[in-house]
Amino acid sequence: MAQRHALHSNVLLLASALLVAACTGSDPVNPPDPTDPGGSTVAGIVVAAAANTVDLPGTVQVTATISPSTAPQSVTWSSSDPAIATVSSAGLVTTLLTGSVVITATSTVNPAVSGSVTIGIECPTPRAVTSNISANATWENWVPDPVCFDYVVQTSLSISTGTLTVEPGTIVGFEKELGLRVTSAAGLVAAGTEAEPIVLTGTTAERGFWKGVSLEGRSFSENVVTHTTIQYTGGASISQREDANLMISADVTVRLEHSTLRHAEGYGLFLGSGANVVGGGNNRMTSNSLGAAYVAASEAEHLKPGGDLLLGNDVDVVTVDPNRLDNEHVWPSATYRVLRTGPQELNVFGLLTLSPGTEIRIVGDQAVLVWNTGGLNAVGTASNPIRITGDEAVPGHWRGMAFVGSEHASNALEHVIIEYGGSTAIGAGASHRANLTLGQ
Repeated sequence: MAQRHALHSNVLLLASALLVAACTGSDPVNPPDPTDPGGSTVAGIVVAAAANTVDLPGTVQVTATISPSTAPQSVTWSSSDPAIATVSSAGLVTTLLTGSVVITATSTVNPAVSGSVTIGIECPTPRAVTSNISANATWENWVPDPVCFDYVVQTSLSISTGTLTVEPGTIVGFEKELGLRVTSAAGLVAAGTEAEPIVLTGTTAERGFWKGVSLEGRSFSENVVTHTTIQYTGGASISQREDANLMISADVTVRLEHSTLRHAEGYGLFLGSGANVVGGGNNRMTSNSLGAAYVAASEAEHLKPGGDLLLGNDVDVVTVDPNRLDNEHVWPSATYRVLRTGPQELNVFGLLTLSPGTEIRIVGDQAVLVWNTGGLNAVGTASNPIRITGDEAVPGHWRGMAFVGSEHASNALEHVIIEYGGSTAIGAGASHRANLTLGQ
């Protein structure tokens, strides 16, 4: 009887426990999972995006579906590369750069369960410039990625009024054989920064693809080209001048600093007689077919001593168009190739100072004449001499150098090599041919 009574009591206790469990939802045999308070285990997460390819700049919504549906649906969001795209707590993805990014949703109740989706981010269609500019205009850096064009120029631009302002970070592509010409009272302000440089380039990365930038607005106070790259020009000058990435005409003032002029079929820079270049320099003219620059002799000093990098071109020379040198001029250390353009000689009526290491190559039947009001200060060093030579290593290739009545107090020739001249007697009353003539 005692055993039967005990068995009966145990049955009653089990029945009571089951009744309690039924009322409370607890399971005495399988206690509740503290990470799954809803009573349903998170089995998986499926993440979907409204679009798997997105343009810059933009947003796209992503959603997470947790199975089973009875499981808690809350998740945390993360991006594999926040520099490319970020994601908010609500699953809104904001694109920042081109590339590919993985957006992941992780269960808040079971961090071991997550799901993800891959989103590709591409450059948008750039804004098209299809008509000329006749008033103040601004090109904006509306696409954040520096590999994307903000604008594509589809017409040849000749601006005669207003100011074209290019914002830092803006990338502009010019279609084939087009260019930008700024004339009359118009001006260009392309003021980039070290962190956000401006790029003016061809839509195809090919030398000679477009015609470059020509600044001719004499009435504009000061054009600005700073932290700006101009590249892939040449083939045909937009302003009937020497082919160059950047052309600056007579009496035009330009602040040119921290900029790069490269990959031209012609020159990096053209400076006409009377061009006024201001600023601290630190420019790079490199990877150009014909050399760093084509300059009037009076403007060579605008290639800042120790600041501009003039190397790495197919031909590392500065081509010089000879003209009259008045006032004081300092030519920074470089290799200069002085052309013979018509009857004009390199005439020095002011003071010309040549920096140590300078080499001047005279082309053809050309002479260097230092006149009575002028002077030449050419002081090299034993390890870094100044060389004045012919463009070809042939005796008599050029006429030579002559001091014609000059008694300038700064005249000096030290550690100077003069060679391959003497094709014709030069100087007042001179009858002898020589590399160097000292006459009265």
